[in-house]
Amino acid sequence: MARFKRKRSSKIKSIGRYGLSVLQWIVLSVIPARMAAIAFIGEDSSGWLIAMIGASLLGIGLARLFQMREEQVLLLQYQHLLGFLSTRLSAGVPLEAAFIEAVDPLTEQLGRQNLIVRSLVKLRKNLDAQMSLNESLLLFIREVNLPVCRRDFTMLIMLSRTGGRTDIFVRQSHLDLSAQINTQSEVAHERRGQSSEALILALTPFLMARFILGGASAYGGALKEDHAMAVPLSILYLLAVAALFILIYLLAPEKTTAKTNRRKLSKKQKEQTLKDTKMISWLSRLYLDWLPGQIGMSVSSAVLQLALKQENAWKLYLEKKTKDIGWGLLLAVILAVSGRVSWFIVVLAPLLFSTVRDVDICQKASRQKNQYRFFYPSAINSLHILMESGLTLDRSLRMVAHVSALDTHADNPVSRALSQSALLLESGYDSVMAVSALAERCPLPEIQAALRLMARYEREGGIEILELIRMQSERSRQLYRDALRGKAEQRSLLFVIPMAIDLVVVMATVILPAVIGMRFNF
Repeated sequence: MARFKRKRSSKIKSIGRYGLSVLQWIVLSVIPARMAAIAFIGEDSSGWLIAMIGASLLGIGLARLFQMREEQVLLLQYQHLLGFLSTRLSAGVPLEAAFIEAVDPLTEQLGRQNLIVRSLVKLRKNLDAQMSLNESLLLFIREVNLPVCRRDFTMLIMLSRTGGRTDIFVRQSHLDLSAQINTQSEVAHERRGQSSEALILALTPFLMARFILGGASAYGGALKEDHAMAVPLSILYLLAVAALFILIYLLAPEKTTAKTNRRKLSKKQKEQTLKDTKMISWLSRLYLDWLPGQIGMSVSSAVLQLALKQENAWKLYLEKKTKDIGWGLLLAVILAVSGRVSWFIVVLAPLLFSTVRDVDICQKASRQKNQYRFFYPSAINSLHILMESGLTLDRSLRMVAHVSALDTHADNPVSRALSQSALLLESGYDSVMAVSALAERCPLPEIQAALRLMARYEREGGIEILELIRMQSERSRQLYRDALRGKAEQRSLLFVIPMAIDLVVVMATVILPAVIGMRFNF
């Protein structure tokens, strides 16, 4: 009977939440879309079809925006939880008791319907039912479904099994998360002005349509009376809504997770059997000895950085370039013989084909380096927190590699690098050698310095070196800040697309009534 009541109440709650979402969609999407359609097309009933298309676009954009904002709010609420746990653990309260005590104060701060609070209530019930803390935390991780929570609490479970200092771990995790949130807020504040300008411009077409094409306007009255203008006005309306949709999509924070995209070695890469041909030798001398500046070194560094196995990576790349030159030359000769292009192209085509591959490999290396800046600081901070909690470098590296393997982000090369280090540990390498190999593969000097300090701490020990590691970890947050700024700048450049569409719609809205008036006069 009690189970039936619980199921009934949960169904009522789900229906209530569904009804609330429908009401939000009507208020925030349907009504504004219909009012904007009236401004462009008029109050004709046929405008409802166009308005529903606009409402669908607007609803999809707002749903994504609200979803991403909810993730940010959830991150702030998780920060409150870590802060409370850190305070109670520092006071000597056991970890299990700290989780139980966290329910009431967080309920007062966040409300009963908050996801963190509801998950804590379930955790407390599980503990009361004699479930172990580790099992309860695993259920809590699934319930909250926050990447940083999954990372922290998975490490916390592993740390409690190994006998590390959970109070130090939770305190440092809270400080690290606070610094991350502050960095995100700084970057968001820097782009707020540009976002506001783009949003104002996105709303301008609807305001212009209201005042110029309004029913009370003699200037736009003739335009609405002309039925032939219904299609152009509908197109202008949809363009304005599409521009607003693109802008809302760009204003939404990026997703923190994505599908995995693990690269597999090709058959040639696995075999690594190459013939050192004269062409490959000539290309190698051309790039490394004859090209001006750092062009050759930049290309070779990019190749080695992206290679899963660095052995023969440069020769493999030059072999591909030899094929590119051959295909480019063949295509150019065919076009020249057919008379479609001049023989001058025969000389330029192989160079063009070869240059395209160079530019592509350098761009890929640059993107990967940006991803290193984005993901590596978190890994370095995790290693430092675990070592400060009393774990050895070996255990810390294995633990961080295990947690990073759970990451489903497609653009996370750090996860692959840590997995390779864990494989080295399994194959008999000691932690110093594994971390040194990890440092050699990393193109960021700040991260290399932090990893080498960790290796030194493992060999020599000492509080001074641990303090240096902490300082280097804090410096690595600057890399994360730079990566966030780079991503924000790239997204800000895309604001040009909706802004250009808005300008076209505004100009067309102003010009069309004048064109119709001139037609009537003639």
